[in-house]
This record gives sequence, C-alpha cells and structure tokens, in this order.
Amino acid sequence: MTKFANSISAKFLLIFCTFILIPVIICGYMLIQRFESILIENNIGKNLQITEQISHNINNTTKSFIHTAASIINDVDVISDVSNLNSMDNPQLRLNTQKQIELKLENYFNYTTDLIGIVFVYKNGGYFYYKNPPRIKSEEIRAMDWYEGILQQKIKNKVFTLDCTDNFLFSVSKTSKAVSFAAVPDDKKPNNVELVYFAFRPNTFEKIYSQLNLSDDWTIDIVSYDGSSILQSATNASQILSLPDGSTNAYGYQRYRHNNKDLLLTYYTVPNLNWRVIGSVPYKTLTRDIHITTTYVSIIFVTISILFFCVFFGSTFSTVIHPIHMLMNQMKKVETGDFQIRAPINNKNEIGQLNLSFYNMVDKIKELIEKVERKEQEKTQLEIKSLQYQINPHFLFNTLNTITTMAATYGVENVKHMTESLTKLLMNTLEKQGAYNTVEESFELLRNYEYIMGIKYSGRFHVQYFIDDDVRNTYILKMIVQPILENSIIHGFEDVFVQLHIDIHASCKDGDLLVTVEDDGVGLTQQQIDELMATEHENKSGFNKLGIYNVNKRIQLYYGKKYGLNMLRREPKGTIVQLKLPKLTKDMIYSDL
Repeated sequence: MTKFANSISAKFLLIFCTFILIPVIICGYMLIQRFESILIENNIGKNLQITEQISHNINNTTKSFIHTAASIINDVDVISDVSNLNSMDNPQLRLNTQKQIELKLENYFNYTTDLIGIVFVYKNGGYFYYKNPPRIKSEEIRAMDWYEGILQQKIKNKVFTLDCTDNFLFSVSKTSKAVSFAAVPDDKKPNNVELVYFAFRPNTFEKIYSQLNLSDDWTIDIVSYDGSSILQSATNASQILSLPDGSTNAYGYQRYRHNNKDLLLTYYTVPNLNWRVIGSVPYKTLTRDIHITTTYVSIIFVTISILFFCVFFGSTFSTVIHPIHMLMNQMKKVETGDFQIRAPINNKNEIGQLNLSFYNMVDKIKELIEKVERKEQEKTQLEIKSLQYQINPHFLFNTLNTITTMAATYGVENVKHMTESLTKLLMNTLEKQGAYNTVEESFELLRNYEYIMGIKYSGRFHVQYFIDDDVRNTYILKMIVQPILENSIIHGFEDVFVQLHIDIHASCKDGDLLVTVEDDGVGLTQQQIDELMATEHENKSGFNKLGIYNVNKRIQLYYGKKYGLNMLRREPKGTIVQLKLPKLTKDMIYSDL
C-alpha cells in the first residue's frame, strides 16, 4: 500500500483527481445550477408569450362580440322590428316578425355557439329576448346599478363591457358566469328600445387556450380587473396573484408554493378589458429534462474519466499539446495582421480539422476585409461624385439668366423669391452638417426647386405634396428625391398647351419609408426604363447631375439590396417612381455616426 502511494501512478491519480476530476465535478454542479436558472428564465419568456397569445386571442374574441353587438344596435331594421313587436296585436304578424328578427340575429352570431342570450328592454316596460328567456322581470333589470349608469352617460351606439358577472338574467344556470355587454340604440329614428343586453358563456375562452396543446401540468386562470374569477383552475392562482386595479404591471411572473409544489406563475393583461390571464406550471416540469440529462451526463463523465486516465492520458502530450502550440503560434501571427500564414497539416484527426478550419477562417476573414475595403472605397467614391455633382454650373448659369430676365421684365419681388429659393437649395447642398434631412425639410427644399423650375417653364407644371404625419420627422439622404422630380419635369412634357401634374407622396409601408413621385407626362417605354435602371446617365442641364441609376446605387450602398428605386409605367400615360428607404429616426442617425 505504501509502495503504491509513493508511485508515479498514484501521483498521477492524485493530480488527476485534484486538478481535473474534483474541479470538473464542482464546475459541473455550478453549471447545472446555472443551466437550470437559464432554463427557467427561458421558460418564463416562453410562458409569458403563451399568456400573451391567450390574452390577445381573448381580446380578439371579445372584439368580435363587441363588433357584432355594435352592428345589431346600428341595424335599423332589427331595432325597428323589435320596437314594433311590442305594440303588435295581430298574433300571426307578431309571430312572423319575431321569426324575422330571430333569423337576422342568428345570421349575426353564426360564427359562435357561446351566445347565452340577448335582451331588448323597452322604454315603456317589458322586453324581447333571443335564445334563452330572462329569469327576472324588466323592472328588476332596470333597477340594476349598471343599467342606470349606462343610461346616465347618454352615449348612443356605444357597446359597454360589463365584465364577467353572475348570470343574473338567464336561466341556463343560476351559478354560471356570463361575459356581458350592453348598449343604448340611437334614437334618431324613433324606436321603443331603451337598452340591449348581450351575454356570452365564459367557457369560450377555454377553447382558445385548449387549441395551444399545452402540457397537462399547465393551468389557466382568468381574473377580471376587480379581482373576481372568470375562469378558475385547481391551483386557484387568481387568489395568489393580487394586483391593484390600474397597476402598471401589465405582465409579469412570480414564484409560489401550492400543495408543497413550487409553481411558476406568469400573467398578462388582456388589452382594453383589464382582465389578467394567469398561467401556472410546476418548476419540476420546467427542469425535468435537465435533471434527466444531468444523470446521463454524470454516468458518461465518470466512464470517460476512467477511460481517459487509463488509456489516453499517456498520449495526450504528443497528440494534442504540440499541435495546439503550433496553432497558437499561427494565431499570434494573425493577431499582428499576418494573414499569409500556412503550415502543413499532417494529422487528419480533430486537431488537424481544427487547424484546417482555422486556416479557412483566416482566408475568409482576409476576403471579408478586402470586400469591406472595396465597398467603403466604392461608397466614398460615390459620395465624392455626389458632392461633385451637387452643383451644376450649367444650371446655375441658366438660373441666373432667368433671374436677370425676370428682374428686367417683372420687377424686384420675383427676383427676391427666386433668389431665396436658389439660396436655400445651395445652402442645403453645400453645408457640411451631415448627409440627412427630415422628410419635411426635404419636401420644403423640393418646393424651392419647384418654384425655380416653375419660373423657367412658365408654370407649365403643377406639383402636389402629401406627407403622412408619422413620417414627417423621418430622416432621408439629402437631395435623394430632387433628381426624380427633375426627371419628371424635364422629360414629362408632351404638349406645351397641356399642364403637367406631379404628385409626391411620403408614407410608411411595412415599417419602411415609401416616397412616390407620379406624373401624367409623356411617360417612358419599358425599354427606356430598363436602360435608366441599368446604365449610368448624367443630367447635364439640371441642378443635380445624378441620374436614376446613381440614385438607386447610392440608396443600396447605404442600406443594402433590400432598398432602392423602382420605376413603373403609369396608365394611360406618365411615370411612377418609388423610393423604398428605411424609416430612420434622429437617434438612429446619430448612433451610426
């Protein structure tokens, strides 16, 4: 025994246990705890998504109920027939009218079987019901607090949600609940209906989450804003979670114990209704997989550890350490910027594959760096070209000649307006305060450009501007729309006696900014459009020499192939140019600088 204790094998065993086995066991335990925590955090997010989905589905279901109720109280025929039914003495006519009403109401609610009933309360007493008869008199209904409260608001054609209350009207079940709505019909057309009451079964919400195929351990509770239970599970989570009305916590989670079990509770507030959907699931269910995995991993680890010590420990240095040192030396060369490294790969095992992957990665990095440099160089060249082209001497010369002519012909006031417009355009073009303007600022500059061109062409064209409020402060590249407007003005005239109309729209579509320039001019053939989109052309007589091709290329260099310019033929004549751009805010612009 003493001889073994002093042997090298014992020392290797001691070193192995002290520096490998025990630390790995400790780290493994800590990792398991960490993995368990991460798994629970991930499940919290997943469970919140489930409760959110359920809450939105409940909201959509109640919306459909409310919309149907609103359609009924706005249906003049239904309200009129119900009102007339109260005063009919002819039994046959009364029966026919009642059947017509029931048929219309049945058509309204053909999408659901959860309607308990509808009650039309008359102003002079009594009521007409659909589906199930009420179990109380009309006087008792009118004496209820909610009834008087709705009438006092004096709001016509609005559907009020009465939350999930006791089913006090219908005799389906005295202990059942009902999701209720009420509304006062519009009395513009005289009628005898004072209020309409709708009641639905709350178990319609069970169908919503039953379709999600949740595990058997999942339970769902639904609680109204005042804390009363709409749907209650065996865990009774609604009694555990107590949040005051008006709480800013629209969603969240908490941990609690029920029947000696740790449960994860997640809740989400139903929009517009202030109900809370509460989901509960045992922590044991959430961590079941990781505990099973831990058991298997532990067994595998012990087996591999023994095999590693007995078989592979002696060969580790020669088969692993040396190739890794070679790889580290190559990595250090890469750190200094040397991407020309290459060493022979003699091994075809994992270390050899690691070396091969590393060299492939170095080649890929080198290729990406060169690609980025080329793209930045191309972008810089295009920006330099854009700056060079922003002021065209021909245009400035022509404009100054026009100003001189106007000064001699019409007087100083026109010269003033034209000079101011030109000054604003030049200031925006030459200033070095970034490459962006807001949509509103860009459209204002377009108006200045339009004024100058309007003088030049004697008012032969008319431009209308349309900006949606949600994109006024969106940022776009400077002078990106002006070449499109210029193209429409210069190439759009068909007849000197017919005025050219140009509409410029700025709107938001699918989260992006869409700028559309549409004219009713002579238009372009598809071949001409293809040439403009595929070939670089310069507008040598305009304010901005950038053509359609360069505008499209500039957009794609800044934002990628997803964005750019599209030209279409307008029927029966004219051209439509669409610019698809990202919807950029001020913070996004500064974050990119």
